Amino acid sequence: MKNFYKIIIILLFCTGTVNAATYYMATDGNNTTGNGSSVTPWLTLQYSISNMIGGDTLIIKDGTYTGDGNTIYPWEYPPDGSEGAYTVFKAEHIGEVTFDGEGVRQLIDINGNGMNPQPCYIQFDGIIFRNSDGNCVSIVYANHIKILRCGMYNAKYVSDGTSASPLFFRYIDYALVEDTYIWGEGKYKFYLLDSNHLILRRCIERFDFGISTSGYHSSFRIYSCNHVELQNCISIDADSSHSFKRVDSITVIPTDAHFVIWSGGVNGPNDDVHIKGTIILNNYCGGRAYILQNSYQPQDNTLINSVFWDIRNGLWTRLEVIEGTLFDHLTIGNSMGGGLTGEYGNGVIAKNNIVYGGVDYGLQWTNNPDSNSDYNVLYNNGYNYGSGASFKPHDYSEENSNEINPLSGIPGNGIPSLKYLLRIEDGSDLDGTASDGEDRGATILYKIGVDGTLWGETGYDSVTNEPLWPFPNEDIIRERMKTYIYVDTISGDTLRGDRGFCKDTVQLNGIDERTLTSYIWEYLGNQMPDSIYGMEEIRNRVKAYPNPCR
Repeated sequence: MKNFYKIIIILLFCTGTVNAATYYMATDGNNTTGNGSSVTPWLTLQYSISNMIGGDTLIIKDGTYTGDGNTIYPWEYPPDGSEGAYTVFKAEHIGEVTFDGEGVRQLIDINGNGMNPQPCYIQFDGIIFRNSDGNCVSIVYANHIKILRCGMYNAKYVSDGTSASPLFFRYIDYALVEDTYIWGEGKYKFYLLDSNHLILRRCIERFDFGISTSGYHSSFRIYSCNHVELQNCISIDADSSHSFKRVDSITVIPTDAHFVIWSGGVNGPNDDVHIKGTIILNNYCGGRAYILQNSYQPQDNTLINSVFWDIRNGLWTRLEVIEGTLFDHLTIGNSMGGGLTGEYGNGVIAKNNIVYGGVDYGLQWTNNPDSNSDYNVLYNNGYNYGSGASFKPHDYSEENSNEINPLSGIPGNGIPSLKYLLRIEDGSDLDGTASDGEDRGATILYKIGVDGTLWGETGYDSVTNEPLWPFPNEDIIRERMKTYIYVDTISGDTLRGDRGFCKDTVQLNGIDERTLTSYIWEYLGNQMPDSIYGMEEIRNRVKAYPNPCR
């Protein structure tokens, strides 16, 4: 009898996995005669959800889905999955399934406030969400959420004409957004608020357009969140400022209050936030490329192995109370303002960074009590050192009488350090001369984080041996973003998506079509190595240097 009860208990715990099924929906499906099979699929998302249980997978066939029946509202939640069996909504082919709000409805609105348990273990994969009245995807009071390989664009509040956020998380614990791309209209493109244990991995954003009542906009907004990582994320080609403030019901004016990565808030702490292997490129839209501000004394915020090149303004920690902030192995170039500023310098450490071609100061307020700011490379800035910053023994700078031009190698040993933004060339002055024995500046060759892992899972924050280039799903991302068109009602200008990495042109070899990978590799005017798409060169570097950070 005891064994019988044991079997019953085991079966109860395993029911979600044993009974998990795969269903289908399609634009030509039928909710009356369909049975959810691939041959006779269902028609709408809400009807499909009503026939699913936790751990089921819904495969969505190619096409565009509209209407109220193809939304998720607070009263039509998906069933919760479990740790070993997420409830999954998956495009049959990545990027070929679109849910269109037509400007009159919100698409995904999951809010578990007051629910016990909260919505959990839900995954969206390969779907595009567009033209939402409000946030395209809004998930609040939930946990263990995954959004993989999805696209989002054009989020707007119809009621007042201001921009919403394509992706909005609040009161979330444990979530992963991976290989997801956002463009078009939005105030904060990736908006993380009052949440914990979040990872944005290989997410790419292009800020095209936004209107807000405050005038503030951001590509990656991390507001009063703890335990957050941005891994191999990209913000690119915001090369025309279409960032506006609404002054009254009909008037909007241009604003410069756009921060690419904006971390911090007033709702609570903003601790343990790490930006790794991230690229901010050709981004002149508005204010700072990175800003950290908070009233709760942020702890342990780091920005490492990342590139900021052709930007409106540099990196800034706003408050003197910030502690444990590290800027390490950054490549910063051609800022129309400053380079790297740690206001008052309390605990702000800047080391092993390249700061090149800034109109204003290269380093400011980076002197700190531990004097750990050193090994920086400063060249061709308006001023290399501003208030609260001074040259250190191992800096390469004019003030140290040992300046190095990282682009040409002259002055220096004649070998350019930066032929490509993503690595330092062997034999150059910056090769192996950092404080840790590695190269000064950024090196971004490998994927960070094991695919699909949440915060705390094995390998979630490790630099893998898997090459980052070519960038995953870059053909789909480019094809979708290049078709975007926006007509500015103020200036009359037309902003087109076929610009920057989406421009119809060829690589520097004169033959192959431009890609996201070739655009970034060839940004400094040097032809991408022929072997990049074969990955031979990068794999050889893995063998030559067992430390994958190199």
